[in-house]
Amino acid sequence: LINKMEKMYLINYDFKENGHGIDTFSYRLYNELRKRNLDIEKIEINNFYKRTLRYVKPIFINKSIRRKLIYTLNKNVIKNKNIHVLDPSALPIKYLLLPKRKIVTVHDFYMFNEKQMQNRIKRFKRPLNWLAYKNIINERKIYGYLKYYDFVFAVSKEVLERSVSDFGVNREKIEVSNDI
Repeated sequence: LINKMEKMYLINYDFKENGHGIDTFSYRLYNELRKRNLDIEKIEINNFYKRTLRYVKPIFINKSIRRKLIYTLNKNVIKNKNIHVLDPSALPIKYLLLPKRKIVTVHDFYMFNEKQMQNRIKRFKRPLNWLAYKNIINERKIYGYLKYYDFVFAVSKEVLERSVSDFGVNREKIEVSNDI
């Protein structure tokens, strides 16, 4: 799919080792690829947010929503480049056609679990619960665009099967790859 000599850009909200989640996966993947002397660069979407608003974090807002309040991925940063999106929600749908080649990793489908999502929304007081609900609906829409990626990594067989059956991903363009 991508020549070993071509530069690849890893895209995620954060690259940090905190012991869990996609941020840790991203951090470890970036470091492992660097050890192999691959031409790799990371793009942290919330770099601006982290630098300027680190003392004014609205802690009453869920991290997932807070990340999207200040979305700093500039379209020129990814135009005509090879990208690997480490969280499907990290690339705006409107930017999907800009990269030269694009890969995505799908970790899970937690936002489709109605009971879990209702419990998340209940934690917020009005009107923030509306914002949380809107965030979930937007994340669900993003998964409909998985089929437009050049390649999809699924972290489990279940994620692979659901990506194919529910979201129309071509079986030839998806494989299971456990977290690093």
